[in-house]
Amino acid sequence: MPEHQNILGPNAGAIVVLTGGSGRLEHGINLWLGKKGEKLFVSGANEEVSYDDVVRFTPKNKRDYVRKNSGTKVILGKAADNTIGNAEETKQWLATQKYKSILLVTSHYHMPRSISEFKALMPGLVIIPEPVIVNGFKSHWWMTDENRKIVLSEYHKYLISKFRHWFIRSPLFNVT
Repeated sequence: MPEHQNILGPNAGAIVVLTGGSGRLEHGINLWLGKKGEKLFVSGANEEVSYDDVVRFTPKNKRDYVRKNSGTKVILGKAADNTIGNAEETKQWLATQKYKSILLVTSHYHMPRSISEFKALMPGLVIIPEPVIVNGFKSHWWMTDENRKIVLSEYHKYLISKFRHWFIRSPLFNVT
């Protein structure tokens, strides 16, 4: 079972879950059920994912409530297929909403790059991180090849992201 921050923490206008990792959706649902955000936006949901799939990740005693709010308070975004796409998809969704802050739910090792991409597209948005820590990372994560590869890969993607944002803003990019 993935570990996450205490859901008694701060509230935001909306909760945004980036799909693709263990425990993310469950944590986002629990935050929403705990009234930590008015709406739950799931970014990067596979085309085959339905609201019934979201209900399956919901505690049994809350499933009818989630079903009733599917499509209105629980929204599936299906346009994103990577972190940049998550930021773009969320920006488009937020343009139709009134929210100035989000709880961002993703894996802890994915959080720095996710925040970087979101801030680049939405500099005024308040982003409250809600990292999900998967079991293999609770202690001595560096002891397994798989975890080292994940962290190293994510670190390189983060550096590339930061360089891309710097380059786009630099005078070198705007040469005519």
